[in-house]
Amino acid sequence: MPYALLSPSPTPNTAVVPLPLQTPGSPGPCDSSTQQSGSIQRRTRRHRTIFTEDQLQALETLFHQNQYPDVITREHLANRIHLKEERVEVWFKNRRAKWRHQKRASASALILQGTKKPSEESC
Repeated sequence: MPYALLSPSPTPNTAVVPLPLQTPGSPGPCDSSTQQSGSIQRRTRRHRTIFTEDQLQALETLFHQNQYPDVITREHLANRIHLKEERVEVWFKNRRAKWRHQKRASASALILQGTKKPSEESC
């Protein structure tokens, strides 16, 4: 196993401690690997779905009609726009979170507008 030096140029009163080098693809201490019976199993990350304009339009249209579509509706939409139902379900979950965030932001803006008083000019 290759090693790296902790200190590039050791001085007389310092100890050189060899550290194992991290090789590409090897699990590090911060990886989300799980240890099971002596073998390491790594979790693979799912790729990020890139939606087409047509898919987004169909998703947004349904979202404006119904923010909580049932599984049958999601399956029909998924088949129509060539996505997995799970991706449609997650899209709706994320879109509802975005909608709540926008709602809070606009409510905060309205409250801030209401607290601003017009400057009164004294004569």
